[in-house]
Order: sequence, then structure tokens, then C-alpha cells
Amino acid sequence: MLKKFLNYQLLLSGSLDWATSQKDSKKVFFSIFILFIFMFSLSAMFDGGGIIFYPIPYILYVTYSIINSQNKLFEIPPVSKMYTLINIYLFVFVTGLGIIIAGALIILFVELLLPISSAFNLSNVEGAILLSDSWRAILVTGCMTAIIFNVLLPIFFIRSNFLRKVLIILVTVFATIALLLFKNALFVETGKMNFVKSINIMPNYYEILLILACVSLVTIPISIIVSYRIYTRRWIAW
Repeated sequence: MLKKFLNYQLLLSGSLDWATSQKDSKKVFFSIFILFIFMFSLSAMFDGGGIIFYPIPYILYVTYSIINSQNKLFEIPPVSKMYTLINIYLFVFVTGLGIIIAGALIILFVELLLPISSAFNLSNVEGAILLSDSWRAILVTGCMTAIIFNVLLPIFFIRSNFLRKVLIILVTVFATIALLLFKNALFVETGKMNFVKSINIMPNYYEILLILACVSLVTIPISIIVSYRIYTRRWIAW
């Protein structure tokens, strides 16, 4: 069973439509450039603490490319659409976990180098070092990330290109505004501008974490059901 899942995950990876022509190359480069600008803006808005959200845009971009690629190798095996969906959700969360682990190793490496050189006096590096010592921030933002994934993934299966992109933009804008409001509320309570620092010392931490964890767990099956309905063209088939 495990080998079957692993093989299917490889099929998902193989479905990535990485640029096979000059036109596609420009499109991929432009998309990555937009992601970079968005992440830079996040860092500025969260005073360096936005580094904790860096994996989200790239994971979502890769997943979007797989689902809407023209080379859908994952649809070749004779498996149910529900099995395909479960594997896609596993791919998203496992990829996210892998990026977090890789990021933690990089952060630890930077933290070791920091005493050697004073050239790393940047808010992003400070936020990264703080993040490596803060499981409180990781747990809270992990739940937030899961909720964002669960909201966006069903939208990726919508066939209409126009409707799909409009909804993605709306959800992205709404999620950014919600995070900024949450950050501002933390600032009022803690007096800290940095998002990660604010989470570390925020009051009622465990109550907020419990609410976010419950919401993220509840939205997973709902998201899968909605994705299944859209993927099988029972909803929004145009």
C-alpha cells in the first residue's frame, strides 16, 4: 500500500508542466517573479516575520500547475477520483512538511554562521532565527497554512480559467487582509511589530491554537468533498 502511494506521488510530480517551450519558460519565470514580489511584500508587512509564510505560495503554485497541467500523468492509472484527490492533498501537506524541514535546516545553518559575521543584520534573518526557537509560532501558522490550503485547493479544480483565477485572487487578498488584521490585533496586545515575536508572547495562546487546530481539521474533509464534487464536474462544470 505504501509503495502504491509513493508511486502515485511520483506520478503527481511527473505531471508538472515545466516549460517545454520558450513561451512556457517566460510564463513560468513571470509566475515565479510575481510570487517573489508577493513574498517580499509579506516580509515588509510583517516586519520580517512574514518569512514563516514563504512556503505557502510555492507549494500552491506547484499544486496548481499539477492539477491544471496538460500532462496529467496522475490520471492514467485506473484509480478512483477520490483516491486521486487524497493523493493530491497528501502531496500538498507532505511537500509543505518537507519544505519546513529543509527551511529549519537552513535556518539552523544561518544561525550558526551569524556569530561569525555581522553582515546578517536583516529582519528576515532575525525572524528566521527566532522561528527556529519558536514552536508556538510554527504551530499557529501551521494551522493557518492548513486552512488556506483547504480553501484554495477546491478552487484549483474549477474548469473555467477566468472563474478559477478570479476566485484565487479574491481568496489571496482576503487571506492577506485577515493575516494583517490578526497581526495588528497581536500588536495591540503585545506591542510587537514582528509577527513571530508577537505570537511568542501573545495572551490566550492555547485557546487560539485550539480554535485554529479545530478549524483546520474540520475543513480538511469539507475541502476534499468540495474538491471531489468539482473534480467530477458535479459542481461548476463550465
